[in-house]
Amino acid sequence: MKSYILNQSDIELMGRLNLDIKNLYGCSRIRYSTGEKLYIEGNPSECITIIVSGKAKVFSMAKNGKNMLLSFYMSDGIMGDSEMMTKEKKTSATVVALSDLTCIVIPYKKNMSVLKNNLLFMNIVAESLAYKLIESSNNWVFTALYSGEQRLCSYIMQASYKSFFKDNFSDVADAVGISYRHMFRILKKLCQENILLKKDGGYLIINSKVLQAKSAEYI
Repeated sequence: MKSYILNQSDIELMGRLNLDIKNLYGCSRIRYSTGEKLYIEGNPSECITIIVSGKAKVFSMAKNGKNMLLSFYMSDGIMGDSEMMTKEKKTSATVVALSDLTCIVIPYKKNMSVLKNNLLFMNIVAESLAYKLIESSNNWVFTALYSGEQRLCSYIMQASYKSFFKDNFSDVADAVGISYRHMFRILKKLCQENILLKKDGGYLIINSKVLQAKSAEYI
């Protein structure tokens, strides 16, 4: 993780969210490498994050130690909004970078009054939370009603970045709800069907149309 001062494009992005850097305290640009954690479930909740570029996955840990996938974020995602709105003192989920990821971080405790009195920004936050609720419902359907292969293909479609799928495979098996061994049987089958190509550290998607056809229909 590396921290930088905001550049002009960051300031313009914040402007599109009706946020004025002159009225906010302690904002910064942070760059994460693949695999680094932006948030850790249960840690103190302190900031709202705007994704500038890259991709991250969001998951929650069950008491049995397994992960449940909640959602994915791309270049226009907002994180930390639910904690800000509910004044939750601890982060509700873990967020891990799936690629090199750049974001704008706003400490919301020091800026709460300014943010809460910004009607346009609050409307954007409300819309973000509504989409997360819909996505949570979709993920429940995804887990309950589709085969292991469909769930894994859907996961690969969502988790890939620039047509490359790289992740912690133990977490993938947990999130998809299949055994580690069965997951690799499916991955091997997808390679034999010339849908994926195994590379160092992950898999290259070489036939995205067929992969999408095999995935859960809500994608």
